[in-house]
Amino acid sequence: SFKIQLRDQREAEVQAIMAKGTLIEFINEIQRLTLSSNIGDRFHLEFRGQNTVEFEVGTSTCGDIVDGLEALSSIGRIHLPSNSLSQVINSGDDVDIEFVTERGSLDLITSSGHETVTKLQEGEAPYRPERQAFNCDADGGFATLTFGDKTSRV
Repeated sequence: SFKIQLRDQREAEVQAIMAKGTLIEFINEIQRLTLSSNIGDRFHLEFRGQNTVEFEVGTSTCGDIVDGLEALSSIGRIHLPSNSLSQVINSGDDVDIEFVTERGSLDLITSSGHETVTKLQEGEAPYRPERQAFNCDADGGFATLTFGDKTSRV
């Protein structure tokens, strides 16, 4: 709770406003990637319109998934709470992906393969960070977007 105290210089009385509320803690979203592709199959992941490099079942590691997702400009930092980074990904494995820097309820990661993604824990934040969007009606070409130190060619 907090207290705001106001005083009108023209009046001798002091007025106070008190408000009480529950502060919402940040809850990081955790999404579970369930691998269904066969050994040797390749797939990439997509988040907010951006694709990772390809991963190969039976060869790529959980660390490769972290590196691939963190290379996207739409993701800052992730953590795998229940997987070793050196663990090789195989069909039937579950990889839990915790979003450390993206706040609130997020879109699901999607896969180009047979993998499925579900929310284990929905993210929660006391605010929604600003998100900007733009529309382009061009029939061809490309645009380069820059924000801070991140650049993306679309």
